[in-house]
Amino acid sequence: MKSKRISQKQQPEPPTTLLNLQNVEDLHWKMQQVQLAIARRAYELFETRGCEHGHAWEDWFRAESELLRPVSVSMSESDDRISVRANVLGFEGNELKVGVEPRRLTILGKKETIATKTEGGTAENIDWVPDQILQLIDLATDVIPEGSVVELQAGLLTFELPKAAKHEAKTAAAAAQGTIQARSLGVRNPSAAVKDLIPMKRASQQLIKDSAETANQFETTAQLLEDLAVHADSGKERQRCLAAARDFRRAAQNKSANR
Repeated sequence: MKSKRISQKQQPEPPTTLLNLQNVEDLHWKMQQVQLAIARRAYELFETRGCEHGHAWEDWFRAESELLRPVSVSMSESDDRISVRANVLGFEGNELKVGVEPRRLTILGKKETIATKTEGGTAENIDWVPDQILQLIDLATDVIPEGSVVELQAGLLTFELPKAAKHEAKTAAAAAQGTIQARSLGVRNPSAAVKDLIPMKRASQQLIKDSAETANQFETTAQLLEDLAVHADSGKERQRCLAAARDFRRAAQNKSANR
């Protein structure tokens, strides 16, 4: 009875390792070294068949299969983030290097060689399974590299990537809210606040799309932007404010029409 209770205990979860993002330029250089090794092996295969042309891709893919371990990848997406999972079973956190760019993920892996002592001396363990990973994952939406989190648990590499569009929309919304507060406190010359609204035009369409604001609130924001345009320091800032104001006024009209 006692042994049965022990066997029913839940096994502890495997530890989670947080991976640091690598400098993209350094990662690209290391990636080139792997690609050169693949190119050399592909050329050896070309020479083996007597330098017969017409099999370049076949040689390249075979070289990849000999040198690189395949990685299965799955991806999911929500309104504000992209989640990517890659199967890197057999690799430890210190054997992996990862990079995040706005539209691409890079995974590099190299298994450490483990040496064992024998009676005749020291011998290296030889594993015929490919001991390297080179995986590039293209993304359909821009993400924010500095806000990304990469974790390794039980051979599963997980990327949590915040979307850039959502971040810009939130930045614009915060800027607009701050300027509304300044106006309510009686600020007469909010030209400095105009500069805080520079991302407004770029993000206004996304902000309007995701917002549950009422028509009156959209109209208030449009009026605010028009007031700020009067105090803008440059024609470029004035045009940005006016363009964003038109977006919000059009949204107010659409909200009223859909009531």
